[in-house]
Formats: sequence, structure tokens, C-alpha cells
Amino acid sequence: MGELRSQLGASGFEMDSGSSLSLLGESAEEIQYDANIVSQNAAMAAWGHQVGATRAANDVSWQNFQKKQAGSGKGALFTSIGGSLLGSLGDGITKFNQTKP
Repeated sequence: MGELRSQLGASGFEMDSGSSLSLLGESAEEIQYDANIVSQNAAMAAWGHQVGATRAANDVSWQNFQKKQAGSGKGALFTSIGGSLLGSLGDGITKFNQTKP
């Protein structure tokens, strides 16, 4: 806007009335429109980054959950195997004791 004003002034136009004033007003509207577009684009880009960050955090949470589930599954598997072995051993001892005269 300053450059436009200086060019109009250097050319001898009066900037407070007539077509010069109209030209300045239209230029101000166009500049504001462009500024609004730039601001909107920046806001949309920021929102996209926030969505990406949230998605990444959710992925990390999900992976941590899966690791915990996998770890608890291994523990449950070993507990189950151990329980089965002890149960079989107990059954064997019971049968052995029953066969004694």
C-alpha cells in the first residue's frame, strides 16, 4: 500500500478523493483478501500437523498396548505350561500311590 501511495503521489494524483481513493480502497481489499488466504492456509497446515502428531501419539500408545499384551501372553503361556506339567505330575503321583499295595 505504501508503494502504491508513493507512486500515486509522485504522479501528482490526490489520494483523498476520486479514482485515486477508489484505487487505494480496492487495493486494500485485495491485500486483505490475500492476507486472509495466507492465514487460512497456515491454519490448515497447522491443523494437519496437529492431526499428524495425534496420529503418531496414538500409534505409539497402540504399540505399547500391543507390547504389554504380547508380554502378558508369554507369561500366561508359561504359567499354563507350568500348570499343566504340575497337574500331570500330580496325577502321576496319585496313580503311583494308588498302585502301591
